[in-house]
Amino acid sequence: MKQPNLKLLPILVCLLIVGILMPPTVHAQTPLETVLQRVKDYFAQQLGRNYTLVNYTYQLTTWQDSSLGCPQAGVSYVQGEVQGYIWQFTIDQDPTTYELHSDVNGNTVVLCTPINRTVAIGYRSYQNTAFMIDYPETWQVAASEDLSLVIISPDGTKNCANPLIEIQHKVGVGNADLLLNEAIREAGFVEDLQAPNAIGASTALTAQYKAICGEVVHQFRTTAIPVGVEGDGYVILQSAPLEQYEGWAGNFLAILDSFEFSTGQVAADDTGVTPVPTGNTAQLLAGYPFAHVFANDVYLGSYVYLPGYGVTNNARRDRRGLNFSPNAQYLAYFELLENGNQRLEVSDTGKRSVIFANPVATNFPASWSITGERIAYLTPADQVGLLTVSTALPNGDDKQTLGTVPFTEGCEVETSPYVAERLYQRETGPYGNPFSFDWLPDNRFLYTTSCAGEGLAIWNPTDNTSLNLGSDLRHAVLSPDRQQLLALAGNQTVLINMMNGERTEIAMLDTPDQLAWAANSSKFYYTTYAPSGEPFEVSDPTLQERAEEQLGIFPYLSVLNTVSIIEYDLSNGTAIPIWQGQGYAIGKLAVAPNQAGIVFSLIPSDRDMILGFAQNVDTTQLRFAMPETKLYFLAPGSTEPSLIAISSQPTFGQAIPSAAPPQPPTVPQ
Repeated sequence: MKQPNLKLLPILVCLLIVGILMPPTVHAQTPLETVLQRVKDYFAQQLGRNYTLVNYTYQLTTWQDSSLGCPQAGVSYVQGEVQGYIWQFTIDQDPTTYELHSDVNGNTVVLCTPINRTVAIGYRSYQNTAFMIDYPETWQVAASEDLSLVIISPDGTKNCANPLIEIQHKVGVGNADLLLNEAIREAGFVEDLQAPNAIGASTALTAQYKAICGEVVHQFRTTAIPVGVEGDGYVILQSAPLEQYEGWAGNFLAILDSFEFSTGQVAADDTGVTPVPTGNTAQLLAGYPFAHVFANDVYLGSYVYLPGYGVTNNARRDRRGLNFSPNAQYLAYFELLENGNQRLEVSDTGKRSVIFANPVATNFPASWSITGERIAYLTPADQVGLLTVSTALPNGDDKQTLGTVPFTEGCEVETSPYVAERLYQRETGPYGNPFSFDWLPDNRFLYTTSCAGEGLAIWNPTDNTSLNLGSDLRHAVLSPDRQQLLALAGNQTVLINMMNGERTEIAMLDTPDQLAWAANSSKFYYTTYAPSGEPFEVSDPTLQERAEEQLGIFPYLSVLNTVSIIEYDLSNGTAIPIWQGQGYAIGKLAVAPNQAGIVFSLIPSDRDMILGFAQNVDTTQLRFAMPETKLYFLAPGSTEPSLIAISSQPTFGQAIPSAAPPQPPTVPQ
């Protein structure tokens, strides 16, 4: 039924403060309080979390079709005048002003402003007798009686205008490949199908593609999870309209990571509370940002919110060198491009990243000034054997060139046929040597002087002089106060005074591998690795052809090491082992603020993969047995670390960013 023509009535524009309503002179429509509540409920579903409405405005208007002024690509709309309201919401913990449009009854609502996903959404946990999975706290769950289909969405229905999660139970289909292939076939015509990827260390496979949902084009992430050996399994379809998918991509991965088979009793209401870390550790770390590389994309979250949300959205590229600004407002990282170049990007911890330079010098991280007001980076100079030092504001403006520094080039590109060794080199640097580039308090710069990751110098841009600290130095880490430097010199560990370059040897029984400072600069941590038993070698000539095809090299030597983390107290010279386990090596140590624990990246051994090869398992099973870098959290006083993600490149922000103040409401003129 066509709405009455109210175009001749005055349009009242009112600033609404919470608790005060001044309804316009409009009759024969739903009371504004009811319309407002419907708009608020819809917005909560789109956010995926509860929120506090700080203030809002509304304006009566008329649109020319059923899109209500916010058309979505690929959707057809009914032509004809539709009267309704333009709403603008300002909410807690979010500086964005959101615009929503509704009809005069609030029965149809559309969101016109992309949601700012920098604010973590809240989760609940759905559990039935078969599985459990997290979902946004304001969404609804609808399950069939036999649990063969579970729909999780903003309104609990398969409404293709919204993001959607559909969990299907399949019987007798086969392995993950067959499960995934059937799901893609059932999707009908698909476009931009990406090659399936393994999820974590499980036998699950996931793929992304575009397909039709109802009459709307959706971007899908579909994951197949086999159960046992009977050919049964689950297919999880996560999708959203094209223009909404990027905002949900990180949340979809977090939800996917939460899926597990039920092992206990179901709560009375078929739901449970999402397990959240408790106690002092969670309280200490909840506000500190934590970044890592998950499924090749950069993710930003916190200790209580992992994997977090995706800063990048192209899993085909490799990212490394994650580095927070001192105030944790910005995150820098470098990205390896298809043409072999390395480029620098900076994210304001939530919005789309800014490309600073392409190319930048290979393997070098960016460096922040001590206040975080500027960022420095190295780029190749026109003259061979030199690198250019540049700085800019964190948003990319005001770029300045400070000068050039000498740099030894000509290293061969390091490649290894061994998966574990490649993961280790990706996590650390060439030959396990992390590159240094640090902005010192007196505006000098510490940097690695050779492409092998060895040698350190301090460059002064004021007079273009360099202080050579030693060509034998490697694995260097600057103390949090930037006054001291830990480094390896041959088999020795040395402490270097950053003012004069004086070095002091530290007496240690072990030869360290990777180093990291404690937050208070009075202690440091180091890792070691040593062979654990005899290597396992594939050298039988009858296996050569299959080894070259499946392993890439023959003969193949599998190494299993005992790896350790040791705490060293500089005040008394004591070294205390705090964890020991097995694997290939530890790549990075990310020491949490407030002495609240350590996240470390463990590169597993390839031993399981080689034993599978020796048992002649099929190629798919062999692929699932390949080592993947894993992140573990080790709490103070604990000897049992917790696995937190199949991920890499961990780093903590050493400050809690100040919350952006809420924006004042916009009053339409």
